[in-house]
Amino acid sequence: MTSSPCSFADVTSELSQAAFHPAAMEGYLKDCLFDEDILGYFAGAQMTFDRGSVARYANLFVVTPTRLIHIYASDLPFPESEQDVHVQVQTIPLKNLTGIEAIYGHPATGGSAGDLVLVIGWGVNSRIAIDFGACEDPECGGNHGNGGVSQEDIVIRVSAEADGADRLDSALEFARVLRRAQFESIR
Repeated sequence: MTSSPCSFADVTSELSQAAFHPAAMEGYLKDCLFDEDILGYFAGAQMTFDRGSVARYANLFVVTPTRLIHIYASDLPFPESEQDVHVQVQTIPLKNLTGIEAIYGHPATGGSAGDLVLVIGWGVNSRIAIDFGACEDPECGGNHGNGGVSQEDIVIRVSAEADGADRLDSALEFARVLRRAQFESIR
């Protein structure tokens, strides 16, 4: 990806390499682009194992000048449907993003990031974290913990070691493009 607009073919090529059921996801992207430029994108898949069953998930994120498009596909059984794949499409106006948090992992010797955790919030899901702290004073009745509420609608984790340097570079570029697009939308 570059800072200039990307082509639909760039996105579908990435989707074909990084996700499963790319044709279903590609069709929904085409439906909701509305001729907007694609500024950046990131696609990825993951698997979970639970008591002998395997579930696959795929995510596609596309940044346009006005929106973040998130397309999610899953082959988990869905109670209301007999279909094999289920696709969810979300379009979030960039001005509605409540936060973009990037945590970069670096080796102690410095250099380039070795991993990235990108947290994107738009106000649908919140998480409350409470950490209780210990106090050395047995007579103290105060609460010494900390915590807070964070907006975590989606978390993207990419590691050079697990996913490869190219995937990490793609995720880092996506984070830059998303932050820049959000900045431009509220400027």
